[in-house]
Amino acid sequence: MRAFLSVLFFSALPLRAADLHAPEGYEVRDLGPMGGQIVVPKGWFFTAGQTGQGPIFTVSKEESSTGYDTGMRIQLLSRVKAVAGISPKQAVQVNIDRKKTLEEVVRECPAAKFDRFWRSCLETLGFPSKPQPPPKYHSVYSFWWRDELDLMAAVTFGAPIEEWTQAQKVYDVIKDFKLIDLDRAPQPPNRTPATPSSGLPATELPSRRP
Repeated sequence: MRAFLSVLFFSALPLRAADLHAPEGYEVRDLGPMGGQIVVPKGWFFTAGQTGQGPIFTVSKEESSTGYDTGMRIQLLSRVKAVAGISPKQAVQVNIDRKKTLEEVVRECPAAKFDRFWRSCLETLGFPSKPQPPPKYHSVYSFWWRDELDLMAAVTFGAPIEEWTQAQKVYDVIKDFKLIDLDRAPQPPNRTPATPSSGLPATELPSRRP
């Protein structure tokens, strides 16, 4: 599944936090130069990339170069209004509205303030790319944004509907990641980082869909 501005999640951890703990069968992976971390199942694939708007991370059960069925994608998007011509809040709503027209909604959480950011989420059954019954994928979308920073994050986790019971156990472990950790991120010399009280949350996105 490949979608514009389409990824994020239900939990958030502070910008400054202790290292994550990996339960048995999992390991901790670094989320690039921002100092973040995520716990992933051993044997799963982990890839990191970069778009013109920010980093993108994928954790997947299958090798993800051509798409995947079970996994999570985390995407941080800067300069949303500059690129898309709409605010981060509007971009989130566009994504949610599109998902609701293509997929069966299981659960939705309305926009709510979380410290310095806003969050919305959506849980669905269906095909993220086009309507095609019967539902095949169970997906969880989370979106975080702050218009003043022209910034949003999107996280999507999904799996084939018949594998959701097992996949949800993985989701419950890996959803609590840190996207940014100022204590671990390398700092330029002679610069003191700002110390906001909380950080960006995470979000998700699966797919065997090109």
